[in-house]
Amino acid sequence: AFLAEKVEYYNGCDVFFDAYYKEHLAEYEGKIDCVALGCTHYYFLSEAIGKRTGVPVFDYLDETEKEVSLTLMRVGRNHSRKENTQYYVK
Repeated sequence: AFLAEKVEYYNGCDVFFDAYYKEHLAEYEGKIDCVALGCTHYYFLSEAIGKRTGVPVFDYLDETEKEVSLTLMRVGRNHSRKENTQYYVK
């Protein structure tokens, strides 16, 4: 299964990641300088990825939240970034 599907299946828990890493990503070990996460699902794995790879991990969750806030403001919904932001995963 693809990584995003595994994140959904395990409800964001990273218990499967070590086995996934060994099977799909181990060949890159020692060859990367950083990891850029390109899917909001991967945010839930950022800590596990950082520990396993030993390199900085960058995610785009903050940028996604900013874009959603701007979109809501454009359509007339008030959403202040100063409010407590919560993320929901299905």
